[in-house]
Amino acid sequence: MGDGERRATAGAGAVTAPLRDWLGRVIGTAGTEVATDAEVLDPQSPLHVALGATFAPRADRIYLNAARIGNTNSAVVLTTAGVLRGWALRDAVNDHLGQEMQFPPHWSTYHLDVKWTIVAAITGDVMLRWDTMALGNGANANGAPISGVPVTVTAPAQFITKISRVASSVAVDPGAENFTRLIRLGNDAADTLAGVAAVLGLAYTRAS
Repeated sequence: MGDGERRATAGAGAVTAPLRDWLGRVIGTAGTEVATDAEVLDPQSPLHVALGATFAPRADRIYLNAARIGNTNSAVVLTTAGVLRGWALRDAVNDHLGQEMQFPPHWSTYHLDVKWTIVAAITGDVMLRWDTMALGNGANANGAPISGVPVTVTAPAQFITKISRVASSVAVDPGAENFTRLIRLGNDAADTLAGVAAVLGLAYTRAS
């Protein structure tokens, strides 16, 4: 039996057509019990998920699009950026986004990249800062996050996506949820973009 194929014996009157996973591999026979171990089923396949099999991927990159990014500032709204949607961080104010993250247990540190664009035909620089703090059991939800080092990034052309690294080797607090916050320091003199910076997504990449 190749490619992890498992065959089952069909009972009397059972349909004997092969049952395949999303990659076309034979994983059993229709009408019989289908094995659910990760050796047989692709762990990301719809069938694997539907059967309730557990799978803990060793992910080294987590990407959140705008719909999955938390909003910690009620004044920040979603805007249309071409065919995409993004959080509109304004100029002249300190707008921010944030959410809780629970990183895979094998992560010690991570890098953070922001995917963004602008929605007007303007030029300038944007100053961004990445803050973080642990929010496990007993943590102060009104505490002050640890501020990262601000970075200044040049805006792309209108509706052109750009990926900018805003934090490197940020420590993960083992066993705790981690609050993460992205701030546009729009009232800083180094932030010269007189318009909205639309955050399309955040990419966390394991550093160690």
